[in-house]
Amino acid sequence: MFSHLNELNRKLQGADSDIIGHRNKVNAFVSKLELWRGKFETGRSATAFPTLARISETAGGVSDVLKNEAIIHLNRLLDEFQHYFPDFKSNNPMMEFTRDPFSFRVDNFPKEAEDIEDQFLGLVHDSAAKAVFAEKSLNAFWATMHGSYPRVALAALTLMVAFPSTYLCESAFSSMVEIKTKSRNRLIDLESDLRCAISKVEPNIEALVKAKQMQKSH
Repeated sequence: MFSHLNELNRKLQGADSDIIGHRNKVNAFVSKLELWRGKFETGRSATAFPTLARISETAGGVSDVLKNEAIIHLNRLLDEFQHYFPDFKSNNPMMEFTRDPFSFRVDNFPKEAEDIEDQFLGLVHDSAAKAVFAEKSLNAFWATMHGSYPRVALAALTLMVAFPSTYLCESAFSSMVEIKTKSRNRLIDLESDLRCAISKVEPNIEALVKAKQMQKSH
């Protein structure tokens, strides 16, 4: 079970993660928990847990005591996921619209989003926008649409930039630890070094060197 949880944790990491992707991954894991619980309840195989499956083969099956313990444990896990992610199973129209606008019905918008309906209809009938949606990632698509359909794109981007995990904070902290080693323990101003360490912008070293040389020559 810890192996399955660690796998889910790895899937929820990454600089390009968003709340829609996290919602899908958590819902998939909850469905797996329900599947595994059903298998224990009906006495089917425990293939999701290789060690238990191997032992049960030599012992002639999983004992009733162990089945009950597994069901109790899975129920507790399901309760915990429901506690921490109470709204993930419910149908969220704004998430569905953001994930695939060209399959979304305009009358499914909640009342507070009525001001974007007209612009949304312009988007879904734009063949060029549909081509961009097929070629680019979800983040890139909505960023591209911001110029042509600002209100619709803003509604989607506002949802997608919701802070889904602590990954960025943790990676920045790790970079800080690497910068401020024992050899540099008197380093006080970390801002510039940390900015360079976590930036995704690739510096053009050749251009920077040429600019520096021109400054010296003048």
